[in-house]
Amino acid sequence: MAKGKWEAAHKSVKQDYGTPSALIAYVERHMICHSFNLDACALPETAVADRYFTPEDDGLTTPWFDDPKTRYVWCNPEYQRGNVIRWLDRGIQQLHEADLHAPTPHLFYLLYARTSGEWWHKHAMSATAIYFLKGRLKFVGEENGAPAPSAILHFSRSHPVAPKTAPWITNLDWRGRVPPFEEWRPSLQQRARRLGEEVE
Repeated sequence: MAKGKWEAAHKSVKQDYGTPSALIAYVERHMICHSFNLDACALPETAVADRYFTPEDDGLTTPWFDDPKTRYVWCNPEYQRGNVIRWLDRGIQQLHEADLHAPTPHLFYLLYARTSGEWWHKHAMSATAIYFLKGRLKFVGEENGAPAPSAILHFSRSHPVAPKTAPWITNLDWRGRVPPFEEWRPSLQQRARRLGEEVE
């Protein structure tokens, strides 16, 4: 999660919470069977993909799918008021503007499961799937769990003439099924050690 240019109005609130490496390993291994190609909202030390956008790159204006190799995008944006919806608007716009002849692109957002928010009502029901994470996430560098439950929203582009369907919604108890980092993606193991996370 990047601090971004919007931190000036929220200096008293920490916003650069890094995604736990174990959660990334679970999503990659059990949900997409592939590593992420892009971290759209990141700091260099917490990025979960080789390609990532820092606050200077500004993922709200930089194209996401300009590289034909980019298919799986992770986005753990800043959570302050009004910011989540901007990242959702941007990502979904980029999803639908991606090359129709390229492999189907996928977006994964890690967000608080605040179903009363404007962004939830605008975008969540158009997701391909919604995964409610069991328990409270402990973000990188934090001593305690998050102040709110989290959800992963998965968006993928359907065929233009396909009928709209409701998202697949499920609970996700992921913590007992994390693959060994060194077997799945050694770079995640290196990230976890660098950030002081526990590595099994």
